[in-house]
Formats: sequence, structure tokens, C-alpha cells
Amino acid sequence: MKDLEKLIESSSTVGIVDISSLPSSMLQNIKKGLRGSAEIFVTKKSVIYKAIETAGKKKEKISELTNVKAHIPALIVSNESPFKLYKKIQKNKSETAAKAGDIAPKDIVVQEGPTNLPPGPAIAEFQKAGIKAAIQGPNIVIKETKTVVKQGDVVNEAIVGILGKLNIKPMEISLNVAGIYEGGVVYGKDILAVDETVYVNQVVQAYRNAFNLAYNANYLTKDVVLLKLSEAYRNALNLGINAAVLEKEIIPHLLAKANLQALSVAEKVPKEVTAK
Repeated sequence: MKDLEKLIESSSTVGIVDISSLPSSMLQNIKKGLRGSAEIFVTKKSVIYKAIETAGKKKEKISELTNVKAHIPALIVSNESPFKLYKKIQKNKSETAAKAGDIAPKDIVVQEGPTNLPPGPAIAEFQKAGIKAAIQGPNIVIKETKTVVKQGDVVNEAIVGILGKLNIKPMEISLNVAGIYEGGVVYGKDILAVDETVYVNQVVQAYRNAFNLAYNANYLTKDVVLLKLSEAYRNALNLGINAAVLEKEIIPHLLAKANLQALSVAEKVPKEVTAK
């Protein structure tokens, strides 16, 4: 346990993941996928939580990590930010077979083409599920691509049987993150799963709204003041030109204006008059 305590104390990011629904082989694959970014330790729940509580003497509020819900907890440590770590965990998913009652994470599609199934009861199962199939030579052939379960729908037992025969594994399984600690804060999945693009867009929109409010209210922040000075200069210049104020920055504009007016008048004077 001492080694675990030292590891927790020396890592900037510490988390609890629930591995209760994760087969051992998939856990090993995920460990390999996270190698270099994070380490996962599986031991008794009491040992993990005791090590976290002991580390609480040096890491502020890390003991709150023991309050997260995990049926079979494992410890994950890293020196990356909780958000980067969570993203990497989500990318390290494994495919697994569907079970009756599972919710499809995406459309489950049976593609047209040959199968390795010999003629037999399977062809009746396909037809019952609305999959067009026929016997060609020694095997069953799917004649037309078919979406057998829409994203978000429940997978029933008949479809599970078909997917198993075709070795289609539509379900995705990964570490179930219960909570990740960094710098005195425990982040739950609801925070870690925030879409970065949506978050950045919201920040940008909030800045625009705040800027527009400050600008229209003449609240002089460092972002607003330069535009306000520019606006004031333009207004003063226009006022000076319209009032024919003889000031050094306005005179060139007045001369240009007078020149344009003279040219306009000249164009309206008959040519025979100007010839004289």
C-alpha cells in the first residue's frame, strides 16, 4: 500500500474507474492503449481508498475521491490534465458483442455479401429479421444491406443471435470513469465529458455579448476604449466637415469636398459657355 500512496502523491492527476463490466482481456488492451499517458492499478477497494485517504494529508481534498460511485473500483494515475486523460480513455474503446436489452450506440448494419454460414436454420432467422438472404453455392449470401437496429433502440434477442452468427460486434466498451482528481477538485463524468467545441463556442459568444454590452453602455474596458476613441474621432471629423470648421485635419477634407462640388458644377455647364 505504501507504493500506492507514493504513486498517488507523486501524480498530479488521480482517478477512480469502475471496471465491473469490463472483461479482463479488454482491460489489458486499454492498459496498453494508455501506456505512456496513464497507469491503472487493480487491487482491493479498501486498499485503494485507504491509500487515497492517507495521501489526503499532502493532497488537498483528494479524499473526496472515495465518495464517487464505483462497483469494482480501480485506480488510475497520470500527469496529464483530467480532460485530456478522459478523452484518451474514451478513445481506447473495445468492440464487444451485443446482449439482449443493450442500447445501440450507433446504427447496427448488416452488409450485403457472402457469409461463412452453411445453408440451414440461419436463413429463416435472417428473413424473419427482414434481411434478404439466399443460398449461393455452399454458403448463405446477404443480398441487400440492412440496418437491423437504429441508434438508441434496444437490441432484441433475435438480432443478438444474427449478429453473433455474423461475428458483428456493435457495442463499445471502455473504462467507466467515476471521478478524476486534480489540484483540489474532483471532476465527475458530467464535467469531463463536455464537448470542447461547444464549450469554446459558448465562451466566444459570451465574450461577444459582454463586449457588445460594454460598447453600447459606453463602459470603457481596454477592449472597448480603442474602438470608442476611433468612433469619437470619426464623429468629430464628420461634424467638422459638415460645419466647415477650419482645422488642420479637416481642411484637406473640405478642399476635397469643394473640388468635387466644383467638378460637379462644371459638368452641368454647357460646353459652349465654357468654350467662351
